[in-house]
Amino acid sequence: MNLNGHHNIVTASSKYSNYIDIIIIVITFLVFHGLLLNGYIGYLDTATYPPFVHATFQLSSLLGISSSPPIFTIELNPGLTLLESVLILLFHNFGLNLFLFIYILIWMLGIRQLASVFTRNKILVILSTLAGGLNPATIAVIMDSPITLYVAPLPWFIAFYYRYRIITASRKDLLYSLVPLTILGVYGPPIPSLMGSLLSIEIFSIVKNKGMFNKGIRYVTPPLIVLLFFSLVHINTLYLILSHGSQVSTYVSAVNMFFHGNFPHSFNLVQELELSFDMIRSGPIFYNLLSSWAPPIVSELYILVLIGFIILGLIYLIKSKIYFPVIFSSIILALASYESNYLGIFSLLHETLPIFSGVDPYEYGPMVGLLFPLIIANLSGSKHRIEKNLSHILVLFSIFMIGVASVVAGIDFSIIWHPISVPSSFATAYEKLYAGSNGKEILILPPNTKFPFSMYTYNFSPDFSQAIPYYPPPNFFSVPKGDTIVIANIPATDNPYTLLYIALISGNLSGIIHYSKELDVGKLLVVNPSVFSGYEDVNYGPNASSLNISSLSTAFSSYIFYVPRLEFFNNSNFTVLYSNNQLEVIGINQTSVYSFRILWYGIEIMPLTNTTTVVTPVGAGTSSVIMAPYKQANYGGQLEVMSESPMKSFVISSYYVIFNAISYIVIIVLYLYLIFPVLGHLVKRIRFSLRLK
Repeated sequence: MNLNGHHNIVTASSKYSNYIDIIIIVITFLVFHGLLLNGYIGYLDTATYPPFVHATFQLSSLLGISSSPPIFTIELNPGLTLLESVLILLFHNFGLNLFLFIYILIWMLGIRQLASVFTRNKILVILSTLAGGLNPATIAVIMDSPITLYVAPLPWFIAFYYRYRIITASRKDLLYSLVPLTILGVYGPPIPSLMGSLLSIEIFSIVKNKGMFNKGIRYVTPPLIVLLFFSLVHINTLYLILSHGSQVSTYVSAVNMFFHGNFPHSFNLVQELELSFDMIRSGPIFYNLLSSWAPPIVSELYILVLIGFIILGLIYLIKSKIYFPVIFSSIILALASYESNYLGIFSLLHETLPIFSGVDPYEYGPMVGLLFPLIIANLSGSKHRIEKNLSHILVLFSIFMIGVASVVAGIDFSIIWHPISVPSSFATAYEKLYAGSNGKEILILPPNTKFPFSMYTYNFSPDFSQAIPYYPPPNFFSVPKGDTIVIANIPATDNPYTLLYIALISGNLSGIIHYSKELDVGKLLVVNPSVFSGYEDVNYGPNASSLNISSLSTAFSSYIFYVPRLEFFNNSNFTVLYSNNQLEVIGINQTSVYSFRILWYGIEIMPLTNTTTVVTPVGAGTSSVIMAPYKQANYGGQLEVMSESPMKSFVISSYYVIFNAISYIVIIVLYLYLIFPVLGHLVKRIRFSLRLK
């Protein structure tokens, strides 16, 4: 009985491994070349920088010190942040483009590594990689942003941990399985997916070895090592949870959005597959695209082939007694079943780790899509006629699916990631906004939204506009320059920034002067509501004082935003620094209470008057530490610092900085441990070569 699912379980030899990698890299480039070749691009949550906005390496940013309130944050994926920072340090703006492309490549090459565990057949390895990397579920996720492919490192983990547990028992494979965990985050599906992957391999190991419980502690040690190392990499997140930091609300809001929104909470097996392969989630994007570029028969045929592939593939695996892919896909589908509660997975999560029971189910799609490569990689070596015939049919099906998906993805991404040309007026507005703004805060209105300027429109074809809803990328105006803090989001709470926003849109001049001075807000960017026509509900604020926190919260939840009436700024309290028919940059004429500098380990507050109290941009509940004998208080969610005598300059840091640094140290130590032997071997070879000469 071929329980282990192998027909020649050896990793692809180095002789053809590099050859396969080159093919995969080339195909990945052909499909996703827009990331590398088009400079400033943007769509949904994907965005790089235009030439006049400079991406620079900031140690402070690496350590979780942002240029927006609440200033101090925990990096939820420190390894990925480290990679991005290094690429920006080396390549500046292009580093962002390269980062997004490399992240997709990590996913593609990880699937190649996983397929190579099960077969040495070059063709099957290539087909497996392309089927796992180019399917409706994965394409739909990458359309949002390559970074939304949260599970990208997991194929690497599954490949090496499977080799260690089932094939080699080599500590080197166990060590290699830890490396991808350094760039696996904690937001969204990674932790449940990691647990599901680990559990499926352990269950298969027990089945294959007919029970190994007699080995006791030795048997449970490897999973504990994996979980312990992942915890060490994310020791910063553990500190965040244990300290009840305000950032935890990010997870809570995600859970609330799913369970209190218009989402189905229960999925049968057919619905799960449809959801994972983009047939029912908020419009069938992939299939609309396919229908736009090809006759309807192609779309209908693709759906039939996809369903047929899954059914015939499972039949092939079961008849061939190849059980790991079946166990793995069963657990991943159970993970996404939610209240259908297959295998009791949902109940287990909801009762023990409820924060992960609210993950958007479509984010599990790429993990479900790993069933494709796991089927294809196991198609070689069968000697039975039925299995042989099935394998031939499955190979043909996979070629058809890959061909169609590649064409759709290639056309899709070349359009949505086309180069954006920014009008010179917007570049001028950006420069005016940040010129002379060091030590000041800038408020962008309307908040909590993106700016759909005309430069973001996609004038290609009516079919395309129907297939893909129009969304602009994140706006570049919120990318800070120098020692500037940007307020681009307003909480619907009794926060001083919210009170300033209400004063602005209701025309309360005394409130504007008070809160802007208190918060050190020196400039405003106000965007004309006409810019948002047909995209979002943005209006001029009512000239009344009736607007309050409750009504603002209701407006925000309905995606209704306000901006102040521009004629309100025609007085001596303000200076219009730049204006066109779409936006205005406005300076607030007032004496600042304080200025600030962003340091690598915190923020320095420099009082400019004989004040005894300062309301800082630092958020309350961020484990902040004041490096001065001053008191602190929570002022509507902001950190207020107080003294009995006129204040001198002081620095605010946070334990977040320390724990972020510890996470980076754990990651770097592992990398050095792996690299030093290689460097030592290389040095020896160089010395040996020099002696021969």
